[in-house]
Amino acid sequence: MKCSHCGKVIPYSTGAFCSQCGAPLSSGNVAEATGVPEDTPAWETERRLTRTFQTLFRTIFEVIFSPDRFFRKAVSKNLPVFPAWIFALAAGSISLLAAWFWSTLLKKYGCSFTSSYHFLAGDIPLPYMLIASPFFLSLQLVLTAGYITVILRLSRLKKVFFSQAFRVLCYAESPLVLQIIPLIGTFIGSLLWLYAVLTGLHHLYAASRLKVFFLLLIPFFACAVFFLIVAIAGVLGGIIAGGGFLQEWRPFFDRLQ
Repeated sequence: MKCSHCGKVIPYSTGAFCSQCGAPLSSGNVAEATGVPEDTPAWETERRLTRTFQTLFRTIFEVIFSPDRFFRKAVSKNLPVFPAWIFALAAGSISLLAAWFWSTLLKKYGCSFTSSYHFLAGDIPLPYMLIASPFFLSLQLVLTAGYITVILRLSRLKKVFFSQAFRVLCYAESPLVLQIIPLIGTFIGSLLWLYAVLTGLHHLYAASRLKVFFLLLIPFFACAVFFLIVAIAGVLGGIIAGGGFLQEWRPFFDRLQ
């Protein structure tokens, strides 16, 4: 990197000023020096270490209100997975605390509360939930990312690594923070979560959101059709057996023997 003011060659610098003349470095030079692209998500910049809550909520707001712009820069395969996973745990913890708070409060007044965290219905104490939630959230992200990777790989779309799908799911946790809004927050957050996931996969696989959505539902449609056929066969078998149909045809089969 070269300072535009004094011309000094700076091989590496994490600061915003030239070490020779003190002139401010351009944003492009700072990005080059730190090895972080200019369009990197706020959560994955060095500001996360000093302005944790600011970068956390800035990333959440961007995912909710500008998902296209966010995932266009967040699906790069060169970006690490670990920061995205930490983000998912942070956003998931906020969602969990909000859901637990409203669930506890509304139950005191005899009201029910629907949350994306269904295990809240078991009245698990908060300390145990906070300890167990990172494990279950991580397991959910890993299994979902694995399912997406396998199904869309079999669909012969653009070849994508598991880590990239995992990053999309991690940042898609952002809308679930809307569970801080009672009653309607879960519904709105779930819809925005689905849209965020489809938007991320849309940019990741270079396929339309609708196509990705139906491709991911194909196994569920296949299972539904299979169980429907089994149910119809069972009903027809019961009708035939109960109506004495086989008894009427028994003499015919006896003659064949």
